[in-house]
Amino acid sequence: MQMKKLLLVTLLFGFVFFLSSKVSAHMERSDVTIHGEMHIDPEDDPIIGQDATLFFQMRDSKGIFLPKNCECVGTISKDTKPVFSQTLTPVSSKDQQDDENYRVVYAFPTSGHYYILFEGKKKSGPFFGPFSLVFEIQVDRTDAG
Repeated sequence: MQMKKLLLVTLLFGFVFFLSSKVSAHMERSDVTIHGEMHIDPEDDPIIGQDATLFFQMRDSKGIFLPKNCECVGTISKDTKPVFSQTLTPVSSKDQQDDENYRVVYAFPTSGHYYILFEGKKKSGPFFGPFSLVFEIQVDRTDAG
């Protein structure tokens, strides 16, 4: 009997913990030699109508990618319709958080499925081929609570 109670309490605790835990929106994508990671603030879950900051970290398998040598563009689409596009400039080292290279601030106007397209091509310096990374997010959060 004691064992059944312990098992029941353990399963119940695990279930409650599973339901209350938040899945991280840190997303990783790769395109041939370029690897990218995106993090969204606040809390990896943008709030509809409020500014969200998208942080990007790009690197390559050969170690030659430098943000200053990339002509990079970020495009946000809802479903298949582009709603925002911006040429990305590298984050200066004094403003950098962790290993981020690029930062975009955007307020998602409505709930729905969004695609964030990060495209880059060589501007100068060592060669790396053009690349394209697509990140997908679902925006549903309506408040900070």
